[in-house]
Amino acid sequence: MELTLTHIGKLPAQSMGHDWVLVKAEDLAAVANDGLTAGIANNYVKQGDARVIAHTKVVGGGESTTVTFAHPL
Repeated sequence: MELTLTHIGKLPAQSMGHDWVLVKAEDLAAVANDGLTAGIANNYVKQGDARVIAHTKVVGGGESTTVTFAHPL
């Protein structure tokens, strides 16, 4: 499966970046908290986090990013 995230805003990633992270529902809060600690330099994803199924990089206004991952269906 392929997902493309397009940021249609104008602000840079450091001000108003967007990303997308796929996790199991039960892992959401913990992954989000660890992501805040990881910071923008790591795209708000803890390095080596096995709970993260797929994620994009953080993009700023006018940027796009694509991620490809296996879908179980």
